[in-house]
Amino acid sequence: MSSEPKNLRPWTEVISPELYEQEFWEMAQGLQFTDRNPLNTEMFFLWCLVKSSPIINLYESGTFQGYSAEILAKAIATKPINFTTIGLSLDDSYDFARNRLKGFSNVSVVEGNSVEWVKQQEKSNDRCGWWIDGPKGKNMLPLFDAIGEKYESVEWIAVHDAEPEDWSGNRKRTINYFSDTVPISFTEESFQKKYSYMDKPLIGKSSIEPWYPHKQRGLEDTSYGTQTIIVWTEGRKWSDLVR
Repeated sequence: MSSEPKNLRPWTEVISPELYEQEFWEMAQGLQFTDRNPLNTEMFFLWCLVKSSPIINLYESGTFQGYSAEILAKAIATKPINFTTIGLSLDDSYDFARNRLKGFSNVSVVEGNSVEWVKQQEKSNDRCGWWIDGPKGKNMLPLFDAIGEKYESVEWIAVHDAEPEDWSGNRKRTINYFSDTVPISFTEESFQKKYSYMDKPLIGKSSIEPWYPHKQRGLEDTSYGTQTIIVWTEGRKWSDLVR
């Protein structure tokens, strides 16, 4: 089982952060903090990605309290993109997220299991992108299967918590699900360090698990966030992408 892609596409080739850095930073100042949300370095990458993607539908699996969903909703506020976020109502999170996102006319908040929701949808050839914050680990693979069955023009899939030594195996499972010919990018160390100032307002706020520079191979990193893996499916047939 490989842990690194053979067709690595550096983030410098796929997004232009300098175009969006100031607007993202200003937007982030007004966000309502909630526990267990991705840090802003990861969300800044997604902001740039969504802003520059030729998609008309955006999907999120793993809503929780809607922190990342609100950021994505604001990213597409001036674009003709429909956004659907699907998640289980953990700790009454569904009602919280629904109220948080009710002001966005192009956003739908769905309570439920994302795999089952996808299976119930009609097949679609509309260009779309997927942001997966959950399910994690081996439970993520059935969602990949369902997406490939129902969506025939997926431009990219982004998966949260994809550290090189990620305990849930998101990185390895994602790379090994797709063939070696699929381009893959990461919000890796150089990106995290360059934009780490965006995370600093959040550090120390989490009551569930205090955020601090993570450690890899016993060495403390200077960045706070975890990595996101982006698979560039680019509208190709699923049968050509998976093993």
